[in-house]
Amino acid sequence: MKTVAGGGTGDSKAPINGALVLPEAIAFDKLGNYYIAEADGNRVRKATPTTITTIAGTGISGYSGDGGPGISAQLNYPYGVAVDSSGNVYISDNFNGVIRKVDTSGTITTFATDPNFISLNSMAIDATNNLYVTDDVACVVWKVTPSATVSMVAGTLNSCGYTGDNIFAVNAQLNTPFGVAVDTHGNIYIADSSNNRIRKVNAAGIITTIVGDGNCGFSGDGGLGTSAEVCFPQGVTVSSSGAIYVADTVNLRIRKLAAGIITTYAGTGIPGFNGDGTALNVNFDDPIALTFNSNKLYVIDDLTERVRKIQ
Repeated sequence: MKTVAGGGTGDSKAPINGALVLPEAIAFDKLGNYYIAEADGNRVRKATPTTITTIAGTGISGYSGDGGPGISAQLNYPYGVAVDSSGNVYISDNFNGVIRKVDTSGTITTFATDPNFISLNSMAIDATNNLYVTDDVACVVWKVTPSATVSMVAGTLNSCGYTGDNIFAVNAQLNTPFGVAVDTHGNIYIADSSNNRIRKVNAAGIITTIVGDGNCGFSGDGGLGTSAEVCFPQGVTVSSSGAIYVADTVNLRIRKLAAGIITTYAGTGIPGFNGDGTALNVNFDDPIALTFNSNKLYVIDDLTERVRKIQ
């Protein structure tokens, strides 16, 4: 594992020499550039192999700038980010309760609104450019089509709890859903944080639990994911082989689910930053989001304000 962004200061320099202020999400475009939602910094950053820059946000919280350059606009606690197949960047502008879009020319607009949006967090995008956005306070996962039509795909609006495996996801309950991912088969994965579980919604809309027995703890490596304990998992992603990776946030570890069996993939469980090295020997402070690119796992550790890459 090595640090690839964060730990320095400013823009227009190598990503590892740039500063991040409470990064919360990461997404790649098809060219291999990645975008970081910097919540307390009220910015979205773009990292190429050589340079980090700002593409949205002035650093001052607010809601302004639609129709103009993203770098002149105000955001308010941007928590999630996603990139479509054309290179447009979508931002869950959390405290403003909207989804913003920065197009390939750098112009920002408000892309989607809904009176039921409360606290928009992590985002994922599928092969046909539908967005999936978690709302941890409303306890649902939203779907937003390319034409900005909004619907719910999981959870019961404003009813938080745990009910309903093996039923339609829109009739089930979630509790503080944070992370979301989607695979090539149309399955949606949800980090159901306060339920201490990872839920899966299949292409038919049926929800099941794939990780976690509901107890906040650390146990179960080498056994079934559904018999294991995780604690407030906040991130989830899927590899090209179909393995599920979980940011097991309170346990300060990354867990892996493959063929139904869970293991620890990275992290010692000890807080802090002890440098780079073998994945199982590194410390995290708050692993909160993760994604794959070119078969490498990238992890946001927001309290150490770094992006880490596991080779």
